[in-house]
Amino acid sequence: MFLCVYEDVDTRFMKGVQNCGFGTNNYKKTTLKIEWVEKKHSHVKLGGFYAPANCRSPYRIAIFVPYRNLKENLSIFLYYIHRLMKIHMLEYRIFIVEQFGTEKFNRGILFNSAYLESQRFGTWDCLIFHDVDAIPEDDRIRFCHHTCSRSPFHFSSAVEQFGYNLRYEEQFGCVTALTPAQFQAVNGYSNFYWSWGGEDDDMSARLKFSNLKISRYNITIGRFATLPHKTSESGRVK
Repeated sequence: MFLCVYEDVDTRFMKGVQNCGFGTNNYKKTTLKIEWVEKKHSHVKLGGFYAPANCRSPYRIAIFVPYRNLKENLSIFLYYIHRLMKIHMLEYRIFIVEQFGTEKFNRGILFNSAYLESQRFGTWDCLIFHDVDAIPEDDRIRFCHHTCSRSPFHFSSAVEQFGYNLRYEEQFGCVTALTPAQFQAVNGYSNFYWSWGGEDDDMSARLKFSNLKISRYNITIGRFATLPHKTSESGRVK
């Protein structure tokens, strides 16, 4: 009896069955209620923390997400990012850093603030800087240490908003990664760019000045969907 049960469930040696693997996921831009997201990802602890229950992850990842007035985008983002991180069995914490008030958005300050806050929760192998309106389309995107330990890493090489093309070689925005040592070496992000844009190119220049070469996924893997939202702030001020 036991032999028959074993033969029924053991598919490791079945011919003609393809290997398990990662690939594109079926993401949707449909609005999700945050209560539903919390229920689907009940494994995530209060404060956006997750660690695999049955093994020890070799990497600790901090994910920084600047945010203001994009509640619908946030719930969609959280659903897909938690899903992806769990697939790869990573220990991580998500830091949603929100800007209040009526001043123009300052992404650089928010990233710097998130980094300082993250130090209260121990050491991290990799820091992920992630826009809230960007959704990874491929499960092969791995937010783990090997993607940023040797050099700063640019995940979002192909963004829907820009026709899934890399706009220029020095591009370093949307979704990126640095080690804490790299972040400290360039003194973090500039605090002087208000509204959308500017701080990414400034960071790219800081990395170049510090002889830190940017690596990235090719455009067949580093694909990110763009969630729709109204941009009330146009232009940039330095």
